[in-house]
Amino acid sequence: MALPKKTIIRDLEIAEVREPGFDPVVGERVWIALRVRSASTQRVASDVEVTFNAGQSPVNVITDGEGWAFFVYEAEQARDVEVIATLLSVEGEPGTAPSHSFRFKSLAASGWEGAMIQLNDEVSEIWGVPTLFPRITQAHTIRLMVDDPGSPLLGREICLGLKGNSSPEVLGITTQPALGESRILTAEGLIWHCNGTCRGAYNLQLEASRLLKQSPLNAISLGPVPPGGLPADTVFRAGEQ
Repeated sequence: MALPKKTIIRDLEIAEVREPGFDPVVGERVWIALRVRSASTQRVASDVEVTFNAGQSPVNVITDGEGWAFFVYEAEQARDVEVIATLLSVEGEPGTAPSHSFRFKSLAASGWEGAMIQLNDEVSEIWGVPTLFPRITQAHTIRLMVDDPGSPLLGREICLGLKGNSSPEVLGITTQPALGESRILTAEGLIWHCNGTCRGAYNLQLEASRLLKQSPLNAISLGPVPPGGLPADTVFRAGEQ
């Protein structure tokens, strides 16, 4: 239940905050919010004015019927961001109003454009560009690397996923670490040890912590070992041996 409008609001407090779910890349928007309540009754407080200051012109927002005030931040440049939210409707001495600082980063780019993929000991290429050809009778490795020591991907938790018309179970694909398991990307890169038992085509995709967008899809064609004399990237169609 919200506080009546005429209730004394001297004891308002911040009950809950919603931190940004990701670090926005320039051009992306991210939502932050806080919830206001009465410290004495614990009831949410509507119609309370909250100011959000991101270093430019402050924006005033009125809490809704559930006590929430929402603010959207649009990244315009790469920097460390601090948005200070302050309750303006609190009576008291200047500077004593409850406030909360939202701290996060805005990025110039996600870093996926600099991600490299390598199959076994083959030459590495930009993630999403090559079609790779592992073989069903041979264990293989997939390696993720970044050459830029300033890449925003470094230090983030990365997990590998599979997309396509067939599930990993249908294709008999197993990986170590498992698909969906997150690890921190370092300058040494990350390696997945893979096996597959059925022919098929699928895509690999990466997800990074606190990034909104996933990596480009990287096509994989899983097939048998080519007969002697055929190149390693020979593609077998259904019914062919």
